[in-house]
Amino acid sequence: MSPAYTAVTDTISILVVDDTRRNLVTLAGMLEEPGLKVVSVGSARQAMRRLLKEEFAAILLDVHMPDMDGFETASLIRQRPLSQHTPILFLTANAVETELTKAYALGAVDYMPTPVQPAVLKAKVAVFADLHRKRLEVRRQAQLLRDAEARLRHQAAHALRESEGRFQVLCTAAPVAIFQLDAGGRCVHANPVWHAATGGAPGTASGFGWADVVSDSHGDQTRAAWQAAVDKGEPWSCEFRYASQGETRWVHVRTSPIASDTGRTIGHVGTAEDITARKVTEARLLDAERRKDEFLAMLAHELRNPLAAISSAVTVARTPHLEREHGWSIDVIGRHVRHLERLIDDLMDVSRITLGKIEMRRERLDLVVVLARAADAVRAPMAERHQQLDLALPAAPLWADADPIRLEQVFVNLLGNASKYSHDGGRIWFSALLVPAGLEVHVRDEGIGLDQTMAERVFDLFAQAQTGLDRAQGGLGVGLSLAQRLTEAHGGTIRVHSEGLGHGAEFVVTLPLAEPVAPDAIPLAVAAPTGATPPALRTVLLVDDNVDATRALALLLSQAGFAVVTADDGGEALVRASQMRPDIVLLDLGLPVVDGYRVAETLRAQPGGEVPLVIAISGYGQPEDRQRSQAVGFDHHLVKPIDCAALIALMRSDVRTHLALGI
Repeated sequence: MSPAYTAVTDTISILVVDDTRRNLVTLAGMLEEPGLKVVSVGSARQAMRRLLKEEFAAILLDVHMPDMDGFETASLIRQRPLSQHTPILFLTANAVETELTKAYALGAVDYMPTPVQPAVLKAKVAVFADLHRKRLEVRRQAQLLRDAEARLRHQAAHALRESEGRFQVLCTAAPVAIFQLDAGGRCVHANPVWHAATGGAPGTASGFGWADVVSDSHGDQTRAAWQAAVDKGEPWSCEFRYASQGETRWVHVRTSPIASDTGRTIGHVGTAEDITARKVTEARLLDAERRKDEFLAMLAHELRNPLAAISSAVTVARTPHLEREHGWSIDVIGRHVRHLERLIDDLMDVSRITLGKIEMRRERLDLVVVLARAADAVRAPMAERHQQLDLALPAAPLWADADPIRLEQVFVNLLGNASKYSHDGGRIWFSALLVPAGLEVHVRDEGIGLDQTMAERVFDLFAQAQTGLDRAQGGLGVGLSLAQRLTEAHGGTIRVHSEGLGHGAEFVVTLPLAEPVAPDAIPLAVAAPTGATPPALRTVLLVDDNVDATRALALLLSQAGFAVVTADDGGEALVRASQMRPDIVLLDLGLPVVDGYRVAETLRAQPGGEVPLVIAISGYGQPEDRQRSQAVGFDHHLVKPIDCAALIALMRSDVRTHLALGI
């Protein structure tokens, strides 16, 4: 048991006041027992002095004393706070009715005539002693509660100071802006990051200043919106922007209530996060979405134009009495089919480069030759528009390790772009010169030019300087992006400069050079053997579910001297192959019933399956498609639409090889 509780069992004091010593001794003897202390005094004055220093459970007071009687003494006792409620028992040898009334009026608890009965007196005093003990116990318990409450308050205050200290440290070290509001919305703290994140000067967040900072000085509106959210018990947030060092910064501000143990809101904590990067990304995504929609519209336009011409040419060819225009119809169809091929090739090239799947077939080559070929490729379309191409290329060879086809594609795109955006009769300059970084190639025109915004994004995919309804220049906006990516794949750079709209544009490509090639290292062309008579060609199995394409190709192959048998699906192809044992199988991949991969795999697994020359003819032309076709046994993989002359040449050369080897 703690000392505080042990104190309850301490001795209880009883004050006895009588001017007769014999009575004092008698009363002390009556009351003597463990735990009870009798304090005897012979006068009222002595009693008052003891009452100033000590608290008593009860007072036994003689009524008749010489200097001050018991009633006067009782009146003084009741005036002192310490003894105001102490029980008083009057003792008298001459009990009269008037004294009895007066005694009770002074707050006496009993009026006893003397001599008193010891047992009665002891019983009454014991009751008051027990009540006093209980009163002391209640008082001590109350003190314990007060002490415990004080300790809890002290601990809570200490914990609060520690928590606030940790909060301050956390706020100071946090990478995001943190601020704290009281229940009324006044800012009581903002960490150092707040000022950097919001653009506000130090101290501007104090009080209601935070609301002005996040609302461009419209603090009343912000506080009203904040209070509305608080009234609903919801978090509050807003976004705002400000200018910093010439650029726009975006900030997201959010506050949440701080609740007490009882659920009462005692404040709010808020954060301010710089979301500029997110806003920029969102803007880019929206721009990409817009450009995608524009691209789809451009693609539809670019596909419909040649398809419309092809459709019209077919209609002309079918119309009676227009037989003389058949040649024109065929020429139109061929020209626009080639245009569609170029569109699809550009899209596929961009896709391969973006996915990192484009194959660069590098070889040691003369860049001057590549540039000359690119110039030759665009002369005819430039001549149709009466445009002049000024060529200034080095006379000596300049060697590089590059893919000749891809590099020529870069300069054909740049020259074609210069022609497209130049007026009829315009002039285009194509030149090259040596610089420390390698070879610098310039393509300059005097066409429509570029404004600053377009110059910054001219190499973006699907970006075009003109997107008007007439779309006079046409194209999908992939040529310059493709040129940039192919140039970078060769270790080079490409840049553009324009003085503005109406002042033309100049593209500059820089390519690294390689060491010159020794004359004896240049491979010589190998002459094809002459005089060999190819063996008779056998049958061709042509398998495609496109009936029109199958019939057209079959007619061309028959005209070239091949015996052609056709099939419309993979199941029929396997049956025909087992019946005729063809020398060549031309096989589409996307076949019904059994796809082309399984057909080729089944053919190769059969006895004598190594004999046919198997060529894939498909619209699937990704590297993984080619790898898969090779894995199942295809000898070649051609992508639709195919060059029929090239196909026939391939079939003849490879069939000779197969037959010569006796396969």
